[in-house]
Amino acid sequence: MKPAVAPWRALLGSVLLLGAPSAWAVDPDIAIHAQMRRASIQPLCQAVLTQSQHLSPAQTYQKALCWLYGIEGVQRRDQALELLRSVAPAMVEAQLALGDSLQEGDAAAQQEALRWYALAGAGGDVRASARRGRLQLRLEAAQLAANVAAAAAAQTTRAGLAADPLFDTMEGAESQLPGYHCHFYGLNRKVCHAALDQ
Repeated sequence: MKPAVAPWRALLGSVLLLGAPSAWAVDPDIAIHAQMRRASIQPLCQAVLTQSQHLSPAQTYQKALCWLYGIEGVQRRDQALELLRSVAPAMVEAQLALGDSLQEGDAAAQQEALRWYALAGAGGDVRASARRGRLQLRLEAAQLAANVAAAAAAQTTRAGLAADPLFDTMEGAESQLPGYHCHFYGLNRKVCHAALDQ
């Protein structure tokens, strides 16, 4: 007799087998919650998508999720995000769904995700607070890596220029008189002076 598999393990296995977006691979909590959100909304999509007028906030949220996940039709991500934004100010679950969707985007989307996570966290959702903290750490790590790479590139450039015998860093030139410059002559020799008409 096979031992029973815990439901969360089966769900995690299906998420990993289906493949998750790269940002979600960093945060499996989001991938699992998205799968649970999708599974819970799927039976409602056919009915909610046929309605076009007089949708309650809950129905608008449901319609947005149907579009976001491409249930009962083509995925309509941009329209789904706009619907979520329309109900999010008064609905913590919509704030969380927005944060989860935007955190995988570009820098501007990730900054917006931080705002929605903060709002949901202020509304009492501990998941949002934890996700905001993890996203903030990822953004800070990415910024640090970019700063280190830029510093290394600048150091390489300076080292390459310093190896050139005709390169003049003109250190302190900003404190000199206007027109301060150097002339090169002979074997790695130079003479520097201010403009002659000063």
